[in-house]
Amino acid sequence: MKKVALGLLVAAVLVLAGGQLWLATRSDESGFPRPRRTRAPVLERRAPALRPATLRVENVALGKSRVRVAQAITALKEIGLWRRLTRHLYIVRVGSRPGVTDVPDDRHLADAYLWGQIDEKGAGGVCDIMLYPRAIKDDLERAALFHAQGLADVPPSLEHFWAAVVAHELAHCLPHRNESGFPRLAPEPTAEKWEQRALARLQV
Repeated sequence: MKKVALGLLVAAVLVLAGGQLWLATRSDESGFPRPRRTRAPVLERRAPALRPATLRVENVALGKSRVRVAQAITALKEIGLWRRLTRHLYIVRVGSRPGVTDVPDDRHLADAYLWGQIDEKGAGGVCDIMLYPRAIKDDLERAALFHAQGLADVPPSLEHFWAAVVAHELAHCLPHRNESGFPRLAPEPTAEKWEQRALARLQV
C-alpha cells in the first residue's frame, strides 16, 4: 500500500509540475555585422523523460505576426528543416510582443524557453518562443544599411528572415546536455548554424 501511495504522490507531483519553466535563453544573432550579445540559460532542471506521440503547434502571435509565424513554419517545412528541429518536442508555441515598448533594452530578436509539460493529451518538451517584431524589423533595416555601405551582402527578405529566426530559436530547444549530464538549451553556435542553414536553403 505504501508503494502504491508513493507512486500516486509522484504522479500527482508530475502533473502539478506540468508547464514548469526549466530552461531559458535569449537570442539576438542574425548573421549580420553588429555587436554580438548572447544569453546563457537562466534556469536548468531535469525534463520529463517522456516522448510525445504527435507535435502540437500553437501560433499565439499577435496581429500581423501571426501570419508571419505561419509563413515561417510553412517555409521551414518546405525546405525540410521543420521535422529535424521539432521531432523531439511535444509542443511548439510561438508568440510575439509587437511595438517599440516591448522590445528588450538590448534589442535582441527573440527568447526561447524549454519546458517539460504533462497534461491530459500527452507529455514531453515544450519549446516556447517569443518574438519581438519591431526588433526584427530594425535588424533588417540595419542589414540593408550595411549592404548600402558595402559592408554586407544583400539581406534576406522579411519572410525568409522570420523563418531563419524561428529556426534559430527552435535550434536552442534541440536536445543538449551540459558536462554534468543535465539538460540545457543548445548553445548559440548551434542555433546560428541552423539559422544560416535555413537562410541558405530559402535563398536558393
